[in-house]
Amino acid sequence: MTRMNELLRDAIMAYCLYMEPDALEELRAAVARDALAWFPAEFELAIAAGTFTPERWGRFTQTGLDDDDYQKVDSDLRLVWSIVAPGRPFPTDREDSPSSPRSQPEGEASP
Repeated sequence: MTRMNELLRDAIMAYCLYMEPDALEELRAAVARDALAWFPAEFELAIAAGTFTPERWGRFTQTGLDDDDYQKVDSDLRLVWSIVAPGRPFPTDREDSPSSPRSQPEGEASP
């Protein structure tokens, strides 16, 4: 499992707990006023590295995910990303992302 920045983990546990809209709004405001200016870059790196498994995301957010609930993790990550980095493409959707299918040589799939 990919190791992650402790500050990022702590911020996710504080602002994404239960994926509550009010807490997510507080995260957006903290990023906007530069109190958590580092968050989008660290979150982007963690997403691109595939750090967030259903087990890990569920533990950090206390959302009780099943071990195979990758769709819910993806949905949650995209929601948080849209809040902290509005207008920027989701990290794994970018063509230059190592985990993007578009960045893989033809005939090869992403791990």
